[in-house]
Amino acid sequence: MSEWIKCSERMPQEGEKVLISFRGSVRTAICDIEDILTCVFVDERAGYGIPASAWQPLPPPYQD
Repeated sequence: MSEWIKCSERMPQEGEKVLISFRGSVRTAICDIEDILTCVFVDERAGYGIPASAWQPLPPPYQD
């Protein structure tokens, strides 16, 4: 699996589904770029923005 990437270092592409680190837990979220300086991760379950500190790409799907 990939290493964690600090949000201050690099952000994912807009609309990309990623794993985020938030308050000691890991969630899936979608990157929503609001303007040139603001990126919000929208939690898929809750449907609202989360201020994550780090992210990483999703692993590839399991293959038989």
